[in-house]
Amino acid sequence: MTAFRTQRAAETIRPQPDLGHTIELMRRAHEGQIDKSGRPYYLHPLRVAMRLAFFSIEERHAALLHDVVEDTRVTLPDLRSEGYDERVLELVALLTRDLPRGESHRDYLQRIVDSRSVEALRVKLADVYDNLSPARMRWLPPHDRGLRARFERDAEEIRAALTSIGNTGYEKIIAGEL
Repeated sequence: MTAFRTQRAAETIRPQPDLGHTIELMRRAHEGQIDKSGRPYYLHPLRVAMRLAFFSIEERHAALLHDVVEDTRVTLPDLRSEGYDERVLELVALLTRDLPRGESHRDYLQRIVDSRSVEALRVKLADVYDNLSPARMRWLPPHDRGLRARFERDAEEIRAALTSIGNTGYEKIIAGEL
């Protein structure tokens, strides 16, 4: 009976996946998807995570997974079964736009701002900076180039939210090309 309990405890308390596992899970989930600039989509979350190199491991996991639940068949319960801790799952949930319920971009961004979660705000800022990168903007089709103004507004709103809660460390999030 003791051996069974020990084995059972080991099954339920397993370490969170490492970043390599998360990168591979994300890459497989986004397999075959192309971004608006014509590049493999999985490169976007990878660049977002790179912008967060000076921040927590949970933020980097969330950055890698930030579009997985929204844009693929992977669900939050799937991520839980992979062993991600509750903080990573909370961040991914917060960073996932609720498209099935018709959540608008404006409402989605407001939900992140209203959460006052420094980690979620930093991941979203890194996401927006990547979307604003000159390399991505240069390759956008003409009908999508108006997104730049929306991304700039989003970045300003997120920076203001971080400043209002006393977090100015966002300067370490690299803007520009990676």
